[in-house]
Amino acid sequence: MEMVFVEARYKGRLSDKFVEDIRKAIEPYKKINLVAAIQYIDQMNDFRKRAAEKVFVVKQSFYRAKYPGQILGCDVQAADCPDCDATLAFTQGIFHVLGIPVRYGKSVINADPETETVTVIDAKIAEKYRKRVLQGVGLALKARCVVFIESTKAGQTYGVKLLKEALKKRGTKI
Repeated sequence: MEMVFVEARYKGRLSDKFVEDIRKAIEPYKKINLVAAIQYIDQMNDFRKRAAEKVFVVKQSFYRAKYPGQILGCDVQAADCPDCDATLAFTQGIFHVLGIPVRYGKSVINADPETETVTVIDAKIAEKYRKRVLQGVGLALKARCVVFIESTKAGQTYGVKLLKEALKKRGTKI
């Protein structure tokens, strides 16, 4: 099936107060990785210019992301920055960025341009999320039969293939 991706950029501007709130949140960090959902790429780049006193790293994902710094669904490869102290993410809510501290072990400062909310996701929050995921995996590993309901949306099947293979090796009916 052919897929068509249509960008829907957020047109809002970062207020001076919101920029200052983000600056306060990132103050303890020296080198910061920048990521954003596609709709907030422009706000990420705007903040980068407005906070030029900080050292920012913007990386390109190897998956389907079109822009440097873009995170796409559960693909957070753009946050893979071993020499960065933290990641600053421009997304709506914290769902998509929860995988960053779980996978890379670093704090995420999430800046939501629409609500102008800044949320710090530290190791404690990430560990709580990781434990919930592992509980689900643990239950699946004990089951005799497992049903997977999958999306056809790109980026939504992160890790499912590996879990299916592990379950099949254990003799679990899928």
